[in-house]
Amino acid sequence: MMRHRILMVLLLAAFAVSLNACGRVGKPVAPDDVDPKYPRQYPAQQPVPGSTK
Repeated sequence: MMRHRILMVLLLAAFAVSLNACGRVGKPVAPDDVDPKYPRQYPAQQPVPGSTK
């Protein structure tokens, strides 16, 4: 019974961490020396070779 509880806690923690990371993918961070209000343009993301959608 204790193993089952530990496994559930670990699975829920992994799930929470994965959800937390979802919003961070592809979000650019402006350099420290740039005014954050200045509009910045970032190049489009290139597809990763060998990946399929």
